[in-house]
Amino acid sequence: MKLIFKEFSVIDYNRYYFPYCVYCIKEQEDTYNDIYSKGFLPYTNDFNIEDEIYYLARSVKVDLTGKIWNYKQYNVFNKMLKIFSDADLKIQLLDKQLVIADADFKKWCLQNAKNHFLTEERLNYILSRPYLKNILVLKNTDQVLAYQFVVEENNRFFHTWFSFYDLNININDFGKWIILKVIEWCKSNNYVDYYIGTCYSKHAFYKLTLSPATSYFDGSTWNTDISTLKQKLLME
Repeated sequence: MKLIFKEFSVIDYNRYYFPYCVYCIKEQEDTYNDIYSKGFLPYTNDFNIEDEIYYLARSVKVDLTGKIWNYKQYNVFNKMLKIFSDADLKIQLLDKQLVIADADFKKWCLQNAKNHFLTEERLNYILSRPYLKNILVLKNTDQVLAYQFVVEENNRFFHTWFSFYDLNININDFGKWIILKVIEWCKSNNYVDYYIGTCYSKHAFYKLTLSPATSYFDGSTWNTDISTLKQKLLME
């Protein structure tokens, strides 16, 4: 992979802080697992970039090879089981082009983009990315509950890149339950690692509560000391 360093605007000479943003460009011999395991995630803020470019970040992942639940996750499952039956829940990983063919798909995603973070232009750019080959669809019988834009490779890893769930369903823990069901699905389909994006603010605190098998990339390695990061987020 080709590394690119871009200087960040905040510099503190007194403490010798000379921060840089680190990016990488995928080369032919690289696997997606190579890129993700080194802490990089897809970058899509510049619509003019055609290369597969990724940024180094405080990424969060769940190790799916061992025990992944404790009482906290079981509490969410039991609560939601009273509302959504597992027998009626359908989870399918579908080819991106098949999902896009649905005339209502893009409108649904834009309407259910939390905090209105998404424009149609950015949605189209995201959908054009070559590493986005499949979309995970969650339905309750025929009702769409969620779409997840995913990056995955040979059952080695699964990344929920963008997650859209029905914002009209006003149930506490609904969004978290969606993610937990996807993690459960990934484990049952023999994926090794599940990635859930970055964790820099209190808004992302929930990502550290998804499983006791969680770790985060601290700039050099995958750190399992989640308690330290939780304290840091709560202090900000």
